[in-house]
Amino acid sequence: MQKFLYILQFNCELPDETTIRRAAHKFCQTGTVADKDRPGRPTIRDDHAESASNLLMQGASVRTAAAVEGLNCAVIAAKSQ
Repeated sequence: MQKFLYILQFNCELPDETTIRRAAHKFCQTGTVADKDRPGRPTIRDDHAESASNLLMQGASVRTAAAVEGLNCAVIAAKSQ
């Protein structure tokens, strides 16, 4: 009966018991069930790129634009081309 009510309320099947155990274990370990940040090259937000581009157009150096936006000089140089 509970399975039927769950399906009616959430319009999907019950999660598997293993899924629930993994989520509970992850919550106990980390305090959240959210995924960890993935390793790899970080993305640059459009507002940072636009702001850095504006600084460069105003005559700021790549180093200054990178420092203001908290980005790497190489990232600023690559985005400005």
